Amino acid sequence: MPCNWTGTWEVKAIADQTYVRRLALTHTGTTLTGTIEGAGAVNGTSLGNQVSGSWSGADGSGTFNLKPFFGCGSFIGDWDQATPTSIKRTVCGSKLP
Repeated sequence: MPCNWTGTWEVKAIADQTYVRRLALTHTGTTLTGTIEGAGAVNGTSLGNQVSGSWSGADGSGTFNLKPFFGCGSFIGDWDQATPTSIKRTVCGSKLP
């Protein structure tokens, strides 16, 4: 059964311990919407257990691609920024209670 990504997640960059954000998601069918603290709106789609999409806000815009890691309560993936500066981040996250 595919993971349900609805909820609040703590997102951390693996190589940059100062990058920690809260991600609030709603997952309905294959549509993903939400917000990321300090970055703005998140929109994406799910395919099986993986989710991918884009984010945009006052700090810029970019893309993401996440997949479950040890079950549906945690993930690993890419959270990339395209504007105003290109930054590639590998992130991990865990669902908050």
